[in-house]
Amino acid sequence: MAKKAKKKTAKKAKKVSKPKAKKAVKKVKKTVSKQKAKKAVSANPLAGLVGWYTQESQASVRMIGAVPNELLGRKVHPKFRTPGELATHLGDSILGLAETLKTGKLTFGNVSTINTTTEILAHYNKAVEEFKAVAKNVRPANLTKKYPFEMNGKVMWNPTGIEMAQAWVCHEIHHRAQIGTLLRILDARVPGMYGPTADDM
Repeated sequence: MAKKAKKKTAKKAKKVSKPKAKKAVKKVKKTVSKQKAKKAVSANPLAGLVGWYTQESQASVRMIGAVPNELLGRKVHPKFRTPGELATHLGDSILGLAETLKTGKLTFGNVSTINTTTEILAHYNKAVEEFKAVAKNVRPANLTKKYPFEMNGKVMWNPTGIEMAQAWVCHEIHHRAQIGTLLRILDARVPGMYGPTADDM
């Protein structure tokens, strides 16, 4: 009788322990995957930023693509750049950032002269891919060192490489919005960035 009772208790224990064991295994797997994700981010501090920038660059492609060729050179104010100049500047700027992070030397992108929207888009897309490639293999020292921005002999801003990369994404969003403002002033269609515009309604 005692042996039968022991067997029954053992069977019950097995029945109870199987689901618990499965839950424990799932928990361990989740923990391991979270740890791997944390390691990936810590191994490359720009991983999260690249994910964010990938989304923003897609929005920039929509904005650049919305500029008609005939409006690329239109100037609405002496102190305002043309839609073409602003669109080209987006690609030039991200190329400058890529070169800075690659070499560890502050570099501003060249001022390109491009005559068609299709060519500006190609220039921009190439710049985005260049930045992503550099971001994958960037040297940690180039992310933590300071890059002083001087004006008239005075340091106006002294960011680390990571801070500069973050600011460059915001810088692109700023100029992209300027393009949208110009398109509206010039009575052209304005594409949505984070939702529909009046032209999409």
